[in-house]
Amino acid sequence: MAFEKGSGFAARRPGGRAAELHARMSHALPKPVLPLFVAVAGALALLIGLVRSSGRESSRPRDVHPIEEAAAGEEPSSLRVAIAPTPSEAKPFPDHPEAAPASVPAARHELARLSGIVLRPEGDPASEARVVLGAQHARCRADGRFELVLEEQTGAGDLLAFEPGYEPILRPALGASLAAGSTHELRLVLGPSTRSLTGAVLARDGRPLKGWTVELDGIDPLADFGLRERVSTDADGHFVFPDVPAGLHVVRAYAERRELALRSAPIAAGADGLVIFADPRE
Repeated sequence: MAFEKGSGFAARRPGGRAAELHARMSHALPKPVLPLFVAVAGALALLIGLVRSSGRESSRPRDVHPIEEAAAGEEPSSLRVAIAPTPSEAKPFPDHPEAAPASVPAARHELARLSGIVLRPEGDPASEARVVLGAQHARCRADGRFELVLEEQTGAGDLLAFEPGYEPILRPALGASLAAGSTHELRLVLGPSTRSLTGAVLARDGRPLKGWTVELDGIDPLADFGLRERVSTDADGHFVFPDVPAGLHVVRAYAERRELALRSAPIAAGADGLVIFADPRE
């Protein structure tokens, strides 16, 4: 190989040591490895940049909040930690039928109370009197006093007081004026003395008819209030119908069926000798 005069060593080896090193690396590393080497170098540079950036952030001053002062015996609210309640047994919903605790009594409904005294017409206490209002019954004491605790179903019921031998006293619809929880005092005076009806029930041939039922054919407050005892004929066909108020009355008699009863002619209270003729087959 020929060289020009005066060119020097550099002219003979272009690029110097850099060119020589480049040539050696080009021969030492396979060409497919070069892209991988470049990628790794780039990743290392990116990682170094991130580390430096986080160092600068950590060096910045941070705001420090002082712990607030608390009163004596009280911990600062900033140190308080909410504590979850301890799980307990599940409780039914309040509006569920079985939600009410067994220890809580049901609401009490106050009932009306009725008390008073029953007197005979002459002013003596009616010691054997009975007082009825609706389904409630009371017997008077020796001093004639009584007391009734009324149930809700009393409604607008009538009150009746009765003692054998005297006409009853009636207070219509007294229950309507008795409000729940109220207390009332009454003074009741019985009516005049009562009378009896006496008679017999006979067959058409004159034989006595035993066991026939005898009733008043008309208004009978004692029967309506359940205070009239059943009256029936004895073995001789006789009967005594007590506690009849003064006036005219019609008596009916029947063996089994009331709708087949036989009726007497009107008779005054206190009369005797009333006879009702009947056919035993009726």
